Amino acid sequence: MVENEFMEMLKEDKSLTARSHWRRVKDDFSDDDRYIAVESSERREELFKKFRQVLIEAKEAEERREREREERIAASIKARTREVEQARSEQQREVQLGRSHHIKEEAEQALKALLADLVRDSSMDWSTASSLMRRDHRWNSLDVLASDKKEDIFSAHCADLRQRKRTMYNRLLNDIPGLNLGTTWKEVKKIIRSDSKYEKLANDARRKEEYQRFMREKTSSALESYKQLLKETRLITHKSLSQWRESESYRKEVLSQLEKDNRHLIMDSISDERESMLELYMKDLRDRGPPPPPTASESSARYKPSRRH
Repeated sequence: MVENEFMEMLKEDKSLTARSHWRRVKDDFSDDDRYIAVESSERREELFKKFRQVLIEAKEAEERREREREERIAASIKARTREVEQARSEQQREVQLGRSHHIKEEAEQALKALLADLVRDSSMDWSTASSLMRRDHRWNSLDVLASDKKEDIFSAHCADLRQRKRTMYNRLLNDIPGLNLGTTWKEVKKIIRSDSKYEKLANDARRKEEYQRFMREKTSSALESYKQLLKETRLITHKSLSQWRESESYRKEVLSQLEKDNRHLIMDSISDERESMLELYMKDLRDRGPPPPPTASESSARYKPSRRH
């Protein structure tokens, strides 16, 4: 109890520090009852040293906290500086990439313009085309493009040339009067050989190949349209196949209805294929059997009793 009061006395003196010495400060307390209550001078000094050790430890703890706070501040500043530098670096990289992308885009457009001026034959190979373009001063501005990129643009240019020629050729074929799905290449060739569009394609074999492709697409489209027409014809049901084969009047009735639609008439030149398709469709309906009956909800939707007023 006495020693606790002595320690309390020391605490009350705010002038005491971790550097204070007992021999210099003890006289300041000599009149205090709490000082006198500790009988031994040696014990007073021991208690003071104990008190000063507390001050030393408190000061060290405070200094340690201050150092940690300063380290945290420094680390925060360093991290923020790093973030700012990274953001600036990324921004500069984006600007550089954007500038590089813009330069490459301009070079690509320049190459396309060069190709449009100098390469008009879609059968020309890259080696021949590049040798031809190197003679033009604009070629020197294309160094930013990789070789494979230049070749890719060249290939796309040639593909576009071929497509444009094919489009013109198809337009020529579509304009032939009386052209039908059964018209042969020999017949067509006689009609169009004097047209300038005919000469746009490389050779006769290519012209024939394009015509055959054109007719395949036209026939495929006609078949799909005819299939849709059959689906729309309610007269044709799962019972139709046997009626078609056995009843002449039924055949006439079906054909009379189909012949009102151009999707049927356009296939007159391949009538055998058209009739085979019609019979296959009827066979498919027969194999699938009658359609399922309407559901209860469908029946109720169809039947709406009138209200009496």
